[in-house]
Amino acid sequence: MTTAALPAHDERRLTWAAFAFPLAMAVALSPWNDYFLGNALYYAVPSLVIVGLGWRLSRSGALALGCALALALYLGLYKAWVLWLPPDGLVWLGYFFSLPGAALGAVVAALLARRQGARGVFRLIALGAIATSVGAAVNQVALCSTLMHCPL
Repeated sequence: MTTAALPAHDERRLTWAAFAFPLAMAVALSPWNDYFLGNALYYAVPSLVIVGLGWRLSRSGALALGCALALALYLGLYKAWVLWLPPDGLVWLGYFFSLPGAALGAVVAALLARRQGARGVFRLIALGAIATSVGAAVNQVALCSTLMHCPL
C-alpha cells in the first residue's frame, strides 16, 4: 500500500528517512569511545528491524517513518532516564526487552493501515508513531511492574 496522492519518489524519500533516522539517533547517542560501534549497533539494529517490519507489512514509508520517530523518541527518553539513575550496567536490558512491544505496535499499525485503507501522509505517520509508542510503553510498564525496579 502506498500513501494516497504521494508520488513514488516522495514515498521513497519517506522510506529512506524512516531507515536513516534510527541510524542517526544511534550515532548521536552512542558514546565516542572504544565501544562506539557496539553501542551504535545495539541502539540501531532493533529499531531498524522494527521499522523494517512496519514498512514490509504496510509498504508505506510514512507509517515506517512514524515508527522510526517513536522509536527514536523512546531511545532518547530512555537514555535520559539511564543518565539520571545511579550507574547500573543491566538497566539497558529494560530497553531491549521492551522492544517486542514496540514491534507488536508496528505490526498492529501496519495491519490497521492495510485493513482500514488509511490514507494521508500525516495520518500514517501518526498511526505508526502512536501504535509503536503504545506497544513500547505497555511492555515497559509490564517490565517495571514485574522484573525490573524502575525508580522515577
